[in-house]
Amino acid sequence: MVNYKKNENDAQISVVSKNIKKHICRIVASMVAALMIFSLCACGSRGYEKVVKNYVNYIKHFTVIDDNLRSLAPESYWDSYAKEYGFEDADAFFEGVKEGIEKELEDLVYNVDVDYEISQEEKLTSRELERICEEIEDEYEEIYPEFTEGYTFKFKMEAVFTLDYDGDGKANTETESKTYIITAVKMKGNWYLIEDGRWLVDSL
Repeated sequence: MVNYKKNENDAQISVVSKNIKKHICRIVASMVAALMIFSLCACGSRGYEKVVKNYVNYIKHFTVIDDNLRSLAPESYWDSYAKEYGFEDADAFFEGVKEGIEKELEDLVYNVDVDYEISQEEKLTSRELERICEEIEDEYEEIYPEFTEGYTFKFKMEAVFTLDYDGDGKANTETESKTYIITAVKMKGNWYLIEDGRWLVDSL
């Protein structure tokens, strides 16, 4: 029988090989962790992001009165708003306005491109949420449920409107840029947007 004994070079190669494999494993693990973090960021961890997208979608489809607009403020706001204009409640208001506006603007040819950016986000403390709730209640003379979570952030938006008012193919293009501070608050599980102490819908 022949005894085979690894020489010193073979032993060194084996050690190096194992170290390389460990290093590669660490690199792969780091890449997986980074990918997971990126995926979480890309998917959006902001709870209020949906209502912001509803706001942007309303701007993009401003002739359509639907849930994008309705979601921006609580139902009690819309009920009060509806009664001011002689409607029984929010449902009757949206049904009547939707039919009237969409019929009036059905011949309008338009396209809206919107880019937006959220930055300088700050989480609100419970005391700040109480203060904002008090401001809203004073403004609308109405008692609202407790705001359970909230953020302020800078909202930068640029919208390019292409409109053909007469339907003659001669479109007008207008660009609107705006940067302002928005507050998003969570109330009874839903997020709403506030600007300058008023529901954001009041500035539309």
